[in-house]
Amino acid sequence: MTPSPSRPFELFGGHPALDFVNTVGGKRLVQPREDLHRFQDLVAWAAQTGVLTAPEAKALGREALAHPAEAEVALERARAFRESLYRLLLALVEGEAPPKEELSSLDAEVRKALASRRLRAEGGACTFSPPDASLSDSVVPRVALAAAELLTSPQLKRVRVCGATASEGCGWLFLDETRNHSRRWCDMATCGNQHKARRHYARVRAKA
Repeated sequence: MTPSPSRPFELFGGHPALDFVNTVGGKRLVQPREDLHRFQDLVAWAAQTGVLTAPEAKALGREALAHPAEAEVALERARAFRESLYRLLLALVEGEAPPKEELSSLDAEVRKALASRRLRAEGGACTFSPPDASLSDSVVPRVALAAAELLTSPQLKRVRVCGATASEGCGWLFLDETRNHSRRWCDMATCGNQHKARRHYARVRAKA
């Protein structure tokens, strides 16, 4: 995978877990482009999506600079979890049985994340805190909880894989929130328009 440029992330998934697995860009299944090239990219993604608060992101950024080796290990952990989660989601979207290894991996992360939450008083009511955002467990616990909520909710039936996957290998996932469930592309401006252009070119050639 080639390094990604420093730029805002494209958030077409409609859900944190889907935007997370979409941090492999390009044509994910045939020519993948790594968008989490550095630990700072992971923190930037988490801040942009709201998985981390701005203060949490700043604190993790400082900690990563002070402990670069640990940050690299944390980045590799996040990447490995992302790929496992992607395989699980893709199987479910395509109507296949969830891979046992990937489901077990997610279950283990969810159990760990739930165990780290604490009951706290806030605004006159009690609520659970999110998992701690440590250097070793930066975003994985929070994404794992978000993914588990998606997998156990009716929204799972609305998760789609981009229509350009079969022809171009896009592979991005998104939540179809249209009323008639008609969304086909991760992004109409890229995959959608490219598909239309290819169809138009094919028709022109057929008439020639």
